[in-house]
Amino acid sequence: MVFFVRLPAVLAAQHKGAVFDSTQNLKTTQLMLGDRNNVNRLLLPVELVAVQQKLVDFYGMNLLFSQFTAHQLLRLMPTNQWLQTILQLTPAPNTWSALLRQGYGVALWQLGRRAIQKQGQQRP
Repeated sequence: MVFFVRLPAVLAAQHKGAVFDSTQNLKTTQLMLGDRNNVNRLLLPVELVAVQQKLVDFYGMNLLFSQFTAHQLLRLMPTNQWLQTILQLTPAPNTWSALLRQGYGVALWQLGRRAIQKQGQQRP
């Protein structure tokens, strides 16, 4: 799973030739969470402004790099330092379940729960 931003048509048409101001453009684009290898398989909107702002910060610190897709999407790929930095800077909430449902939607939360339950059933 990685984050994607949907680029405005003007930027997407210009691809790598476009001027992209990460501090402004990333704040105003639609943020989504999706399958790193197959955009068509899963693409869920993320509506947490705090998450989007954190991604802007990390992109600016070179903790994320970007890759264009053929769907007007810019894939934000984490560098090795990305996860460690997020864990150090973000306090761990007590209500992970509620935050996941609110931020990523009930569908993704249920998908994760089913996967965890299935994994638990397969253990001897």
